[in-house]
Amino acid sequence: MINILFAFFMKLEEIGLRGMLYDVLRYKFVTWLSVLLQTLLFVSVTIAVGQIQVLVGLAPGVSINIFYIILIFCFGICLQLLRLCTGSFWTSIGFHLAYLEIMRFAISPHQFGVPPIITFHESVSGIGVLISICMMIIGSIIVSLVILGAKRYGKVHNLNQNAFKSY
Repeated sequence: MINILFAFFMKLEEIGLRGMLYDVLRYKFVTWLSVLLQTLLFVSVTIAVGQIQVLVGLAPGVSINIFYIILIFCFGICLQLLRLCTGSFWTSIGFHLAYLEIMRFAISPHQFGVPPIITFHESVSGIGVLISICMMIIGSIIVSLVILGAKRYGKVHNLNQNAFKSY
């Protein structure tokens, strides 16, 4: 039940930040600046929610430090690039939910106080977090940039072919 409620609020976040806000920013700015500004707002919202939890007496969901801010920044870029690749923010919602569930039940279940789906022993302390960051977030950013580059190359290549055929 909690995951369903969480998924509902995540949809609102994705629709608000990666949907409406990005569209407004994209109307005013170039794509890379729109992605950067939207990601900075995503980081700000995440930090603000953590601080509000502390102010009202709840335990913060995460400890906010520079490592976490970098993680959230990369994650925000990843989510926006997924939206740009697919043209739909539903991809961002699915990736966001999958990432959180994998972190919660596979990579670091003890941090969230839940029973693990799988268990593994880290040969090096912190390797699970490193895997989650490098493979899931940075990997998705790289794949998204390759896809966007291929789409752009395809458009330019088609324009050049059409221009050549018209002569």
